[in-house]
Amino acid sequence: KKVCGILIESEVRGNTVNFAIVGIGINIDLDTTAFPDIAAIATSLTQESSENISKAELTATLLTELERLYLKTQTGTPIHREWRERMDTLGKWIEVKSGDAIERGKAEDVTENGNLILRRPNNSITEILVGDVTVLKS
Repeated sequence: KKVCGILIESEVRGNTVNFAIVGIGINIDLDTTAFPDIAAIATSLTQESSENISKAELTATLLTELERLYLKTQTGTPIHREWRERMDTLGKWIEVKSGDAIERGKAEDVTENGNLILRRPNNSITEILVGDVTVLKS
């Protein structure tokens, strides 16, 4: 189930990112019973952990981690390996929606540029630049 979403709008020219605007939405206390249309696909941190989540602590931790990673990129330190190690989708069957297009397959890897490598059911490989990823049930 989905607990958060990230939207990034950016301008890239060659190997230079001119700007990136990042929006992050996290379902902390969402009561999915109040939204039956999304109850099957959405959840919240509180529902999944059965703990009281401090919004202030979560925000502070998130901002600290984002700053740490941002500063690494500014010094030229790659964050690809760290990012890859934390990706929960790798090795799983997924569906990626991008506009009207839908791709299904196994999440194989992520490139140094952050693109997802998807192995389709016919064994062909495609590189996903953008899209809404959903892990499919086994």
